[in-house]
Amino acid sequence: MIAVLGSGFGCYGHVAMLASEGRKVATLARYRPLFERRLPLAPLIPAITWLEDEADALSAETLVLARRPEDNAPVVLAGGGKAPEMLVMEKPLAADPSASMDVIDTLEGRGVSFATPYLLLYCPWFEPMRSHLAAGGSASIEWDFRLAAASDSWKRNEEAGGGALAFYFIHSLAVAEAAIPGGELSSARVADPSGGETIEAISSAGDAQLHQRFTLGNRPHHFRVMLDEQVLFDAQTPFGAQPSADVADSRIPFLSAFYDAEVFGAARRPPAFHRRVVTMWESIGVHGQN
Repeated sequence: MIAVLGSGFGCYGHVAMLASEGRKVATLARYRPLFERRLPLAPLIPAITWLEDEADALSAETLVLARRPEDNAPVVLAGGGKAPEMLVMEKPLAADPSASMDVIDTLEGRGVSFATPYLLLYCPWFEPMRSHLAAGGSASIEWDFRLAAASDSWKRNEEAGGGALAFYFIHSLAVAEAAIPGGELSSARVADPSGGETIEAISSAGDAQLHQRFTLGNRPHHFRVMLDEQVLFDAQTPFGAQPSADVADSRIPFLSAFYDAEVFGAARRPPAFHRRVVTMWESIGVHGQN
């Protein structure tokens, strides 16, 4: 049984994907109204085991933590009880780099296999880009994410593990490490008066160079990958069209590929990979501000 904790993407991403593929999946009964309200989710209700007690979820062999970092990290750091055989933790692992390192160390010390769904690594444009870089080429990624209307969501709060760097650009740091392992990183962060922010990072090794720019602001959603001067991919998001509540989430195929490789398969990334991503996160947070 796979147990999922998280009422957002935990439900309309992880639970929806697992249930639609016929996996035995459980989540909390208090999330059920979300499935009843959303048209793509309602048919999945009979296929899901509904748990009244969160402790039942925490004792599952495979546990998915898709909640706020301040909710996820304590589950790991508290220790005690029966550890899951496999843990899937959404990013960031904790609210700050130091606590995230503690999470990695704790999981490795307890012998728990874990994976984080950096879904950009499973998009169809990633492997051609990685191969191009491995051959000594250059690539660039431009990513504009339209800032939602003001809210109190933790995803906007940098101290809670949200914000442009910890919640969004951490995907780009995973791309950098997977595409150019151990590459040198230079970066810059520029805030704008509207409350948005631009982050740029260049990862390089030898002749290979990956230049990434992410803007969280008022521009329309847009994502483009270039190999040298040729467009490899151009869409609203890294996954194609912008997700809509009326249809299945567009990230589900890539989430499924992640599970096949890193959860059900043996291609999960080692703790060193996750440490490197966190180290880059910390480096940009401390040294990248312009």
